Amino acid sequence: MHKFQEILKTCNVQVKKVKLGDVTYHLLCNVSTLEDMLQNAEEKQVEYKDRGNETLVEWYQGQIEAYKLSLEMLRSLVRTYNNL
Repeated sequence: MHKFQEILKTCNVQVKKVKLGDVTYHLLCNVSTLEDMLQNAEEKQVEYKDRGNETLVEWYQGQIEAYKLSLEMLRSLVRTYNNL
């Protein structure tokens, strides 16, 4: 919790009215970008698997897992905003 309090102090938070549609649009654009990056990483992983390059296969697997986790977090945030 201390870490988040420190972040809050550095953000100079000001309350402003923000339209939910603007926030949702921005999040969905990020979701779309991550989906494209995930698809690209999956394609590259298959390509390097076919070439027998296990090092890059593992590297792309790490990217795939990171993108999936990021997508899960962003989609959860979209659901939260939509429930507000």
